[in-house]
Amino acid sequence: MLVTVLEMRSQAPYKKRFSDRFRQNDEYVRYLLRTVIDQGIEEGVFAAVASDHVSRALVTIVDGARTRAVVLDEERSLTTVRRITDEYVQAVLLSSPTDRAAR
Repeated sequence: MLVTVLEMRSQAPYKKRFSDRFRQNDEYVRYLLRTVIDQGIEEGVFAAVASDHVSRALVTIVDGARTRAVVLDEERSLTTVRRITDEYVQAVLLSSPTDRAAR
């Protein structure tokens, strides 16, 4: 399945239907992430961050791992991305401003 999606993504610059569909999907996933992040900020669960920036970063992390899994036949990329995503969420969304400034 991942190979098929990567092949379709590689055709997106040449096929408007693919490009449009991938763009819609990306926007929807980022919308969902922004909504969760914004709600977490409002409830005091997450640090006050730029939710658009964080959602784009998370999508980029996942996209990179999926690509590595297919192109490099690196099955562990999918396991690694879970850990990296958790570390990112801990560092960015769940840390205090003092914690972030200390880095």
